[in-house]
Amino acid sequence: MTTGLVRGGVLAYGKGINDVPGLTSSNPKLYRIWRHMIERAYDPKVRERYSTYEGVTVCDEWLRCSNFIEWVENQNYHTIEGKVDLDKDIIVPGNKVYCPENCVFVAHWLNAFLTDCAAQRGDLPIGVTMRKDTRQKRYIAQIRKRGQSRQKTLGYFHTIDEAHKCYREARYEYIMEVADNISEKETSDVERTKEGLRLHADLARIT
Repeated sequence: MTTGLVRGGVLAYGKGINDVPGLTSSNPKLYRIWRHMIERAYDPKVRERYSTYEGVTVCDEWLRCSNFIEWVENQNYHTIEGKVDLDKDIIVPGNKVYCPENCVFVAHWLNAFLTDCAAQRGDLPIGVTMRKDTRQKRYIAQIRKRGQSRQKTLGYFHTIDEAHKCYREARYEYIMEVADNISEKETSDVERTKEGLRLHADLARIT
């Protein structure tokens, strides 16, 4: 099987088709966005390294590069400040398909904000850490907000469940705060992003 990308032809893994002559030189940024989307969905090495991409696919329409670019050109993403990401699951939590209905351009910080860093927290639920000493209240609920260099301590608890419940409620309030203040500086579709964030907030209370 061919590895790597074939300019003007079929991508590795027999999926995406770059049918826009000269795109790699005329608009390399757009080409990279499309190429990386294909790779996240179909490169086994990516899925092996990042388990969150397991089961991710690209809709048939966007497998053809020209269709993807046509969609991009109708998106209001130039107002977004800083690094911009193509996101597939802010609007629809848990979505696994890159497609026009479910995707939006967002600021990188907003995309990372909703990422569950499971690999970094060990066996404890997200938002919960354990004291190294032997005090009675061993579990700490913490949250970090944008712009903060350190985690903010929310409280100390006897059990993991108590600490995680505290974190979930704080997480809900924070996501709602972000949703209420979202603007064109953070997303190419303000209203749909707000709605999606509110869905994420509701999920944060139960997961």
